[in-house]
Amino acid sequence: MIYRLENIAFSYNKHKAIDIKNLDIEEGRIYALFGANGSGKTTLLKILNGLLKVETGYLYYKNKPIGSNNYKLIRKETVYIHQNPLLLTGTVYNNVAYGLKIRKESNDKIEKIVHEMLKLVDLSGFENRKSKGLSIGEIKRVAIARALAISPKVILLDEPTAHIDRNSREKIAEILEETKKKFGTTVIFSSHDDAFNKKIADKIIHIENGEIVD
Repeated sequence: MIYRLENIAFSYNKHKAIDIKNLDIEEGRIYALFGANGSGKTTLLKILNGLLKVETGYLYYKNKPIGSNNYKLIRKETVYIHQNPLLLTGTVYNNVAYGLKIRKESNDKIEKIVHEMLKLVDLSGFENRKSKGLSIGEIKRVAIARALAISPKVILLDEPTAHIDRNSREKIAEILEETKKKFGTTVIFSSHDDAFNKKIADKIIHIENGEIVD
């Protein structure tokens, strides 16, 4: 298991957002979080990325208990992609290279990885394109390339198919399947798109009012 959740709870202003008794997530699989708006999907994704800290219960990552002192472990090895990802001003190349530059990788290594990631997301040749002129579908794919460039163990995506056309949805489905196959990355995403979920997910987790239902 890459994650194990036991009696996890989280609230916003005393309003329960998440109340999960037990949840196991296996490494190298694709999981879809399915539920209505406000059901707790985004909150759960942020907990799994360490953006939110659980109030009660136990969160395990790679069988290690995650507490207030070691959230850095999951923040280092997981990446969260917002429903409407923000790109840096400038070129697609610089966006995908951003995390690698922070890690002070060599220019040769950065160039190699950027080209590989853009090929993976079917955006080869976009290196010098300005981020400002991209479509929503292209922005989402650049965000995925930027995330994968730093080789995360887990990639978490909030509504990756929102506000994009059918062709872009099919491309993202292919990208996520290839990510699992090529890198063994654990993929966890939220989506209202039932057909998309069934197409690529190894398991669909249904959430209602912050709870997992069968």
